[in-house]
Amino acid sequence: MTALSETGRQIVNAAAALPPEEQKEVVHQVQRLNKDLWTTGDAHRTRLWLTLLGGLFAIAIVAIICGVYLAAKGEDATALVAIASAVVAGVIGLFANPPTAD
Repeated sequence: MTALSETGRQIVNAAAALPPEEQKEVVHQVQRLNKDLWTTGDAHRTRLWLTLLGGLFAIAIVAIICGVYLAAKGEDATALVAIASAVVAGVIGLFANPPTAD
């Protein structure tokens, strides 16, 4: 990890005395003016999460469509409804706060 430059230290010291909302604004301004300041690892992680979530929702949608089709033909579609329900519940569980969170 690299040390802060003198300008960086001055920004941090000046922002430390500001209220939280103004500190956020300072961070946003620094990010806006210095696009290469942070790595792109978060962008790749976000893209991966969106791809995985999109795939899970695609599975749920296909299961629902197939379930509706089978139900319209008078067949048993219980297994497909269970798959769709499990996928949706699993995705919701990914974003739920853990029970030990304060």
